[in-house]
Amino acid sequence: MPILTSLIGRLGDGLILAGSMMDDHSIDIEPLKKKAKQLIKKLTESSPKQMAVQDGRYFFYYSIVQNVVFVALCNKAFRQDLAFSFLEDVSRDFLRLYAQSISNASRPYEFVAYDMELEKRRMRYSEESQQAKLEELGTEMNNVRGILTRNLDEVIGRGEKIDVVRNLSQSLVHDSQEFRRNATELNRGGLRAAVPYAVVGIVVLLAIFIRSKFLN
Repeated sequence: MPILTSLIGRLGDGLILAGSMMDDHSIDIEPLKKKAKQLIKKLTESSPKQMAVQDGRYFFYYSIVQNVVFVALCNKAFRQDLAFSFLEDVSRDFLRLYAQSISNASRPYEFVAYDMELEKRRMRYSEESQQAKLEELGTEMNNVRGILTRNLDEVIGRGEKIDVVRNLSQSLVHDSQEFRRNATELNRGGLRAAVPYAVVGIVVLLAIFIRSKFLN
């Protein structure tokens, strides 16, 4: 079973930086790529650095390295250790080439020059003959036992809830600041309104004092 597609995105805003070119067209890949992009956009700095996200018969494997998200979409039968080995291989190579330029990327697929290399690695890890060879490199692969596994809808749903909480928190902060500002203005307005009465009172007291002092 092959790696069906692979995407590289920037953590935070979800900007897609590069993607495999040919993909596996034995299935309708576009809806799955759309879900992969949604997943990348939902991830944050507090997300697990590695996860296997299941969506029916497929798994979205991702790794976050230096604020970049590397995703591999695989059939359920594809070996998990090979998927993460692929992501480690790609992340090391991609960051070696573009680490200094990622934060300045401003348009989707800005590193399109890497698409061909990503496709080559996808094909290499997808070939069964290469999988057999990679099994011999077990000591060099990441230890992926105990990798967190979640359902795609759950991950995307959690991201939406986090956004709601974040927006609500920001709204409460804004409302609090607005209330404080209005209260300050009201206090100042109250002081300004009280000044004429204070002046009148002082004048009356002064008049009484002068009258009692000089007219008695």
